[in-house]
Amino acid sequence: MRRLWAAGPAIVLCLVLTGAPALAQSGSAGAANEWPFMRTSCPGAAGEPMRLVALGTSETAGWGVRADEAYSPQEAYPARYADILCEELGRPVELHSYFPDRFTALAPLAWWNERLSGDEAMRADLAAADVVAVWALSVHDFLPALMFGQCRGEWPDPLRACFEEASAEIEPQMDEAFSTLAALVPDAATILATDAYAPPALFDAWGAEPYFAEMEPLTNPHYVVERLAAQHSFTMVGTAAALSGPSLSQPPPDGLFQVDGLHPTALGEQLMAEVMAQEDGLGE
Repeated sequence: MRRLWAAGPAIVLCLVLTGAPALAQSGSAGAANEWPFMRTSCPGAAGEPMRLVALGTSETAGWGVRADEAYSPQEAYPARYADILCEELGRPVELHSYFPDRFTALAPLAWWNERLSGDEAMRADLAAADVVAVWALSVHDFLPALMFGQCRGEWPDPLRACFEEASAEIEPQMDEAFSTLAALVPDAATILATDAYAPPALFDAWGAEPYFAEMEPLTNPHYVVERLAAQHSFTMVGTAAALSGPSLSQPPPDGLFQVDGLHPTALGEQLMAEVMAQEDGLGE
């Protein structure tokens, strides 16, 4: 499938000029703060309904996309991807989207593994899923080290050692999450393992450092997700390459992120949905 970074400057320009496409009317939209958030795309389509289950963090919740509410999951990439999917397949798509609330906003991988093993509603949804979209659930494990000043000092020491310590449990804990998903989700379903984009705030904070190229593989979730997706036969979705180029070294285009430099705008959410649709192996 084509990458938006390589083939998509025109797509980015078109979205910036015209705005993100409006979402399809849902027949059963839930409240934004419900667990899970539920919404049906193309409710009048004639085909058999399919279930899309999304697991993710603040971008999955649509944090800050609308000024009138903290979370807008109806504007986030899972809802937008569901709209694309239902149009391509001619089937209603029932979205069940799981994300931490504002009280557990920095939920780490251990939090997700507890819910994957013990939340019966989530487990039942996953067992009935046709498509599962999993964001890189480790982003909050590393955020304090990378963006909140937990790791500081000179390179390579003590900075490299601090980053290595912060990331030590990420791969085994993500492997645990992927193993649980593989056991729960039907064999015929598609599991999309999505890496995490590198936001503008990352490049602002670290991009000018001479050791950035050495630091990047230690801190980017892309590499762990890529390894584990191959190991578990999940479909890899590369938002990092789509927004930052094949080398993962370019800041994302303007207009895709909010002023905090961390969370996507409606345009950014739309682009992530399009990356999923291009790389999912489903539909057109």
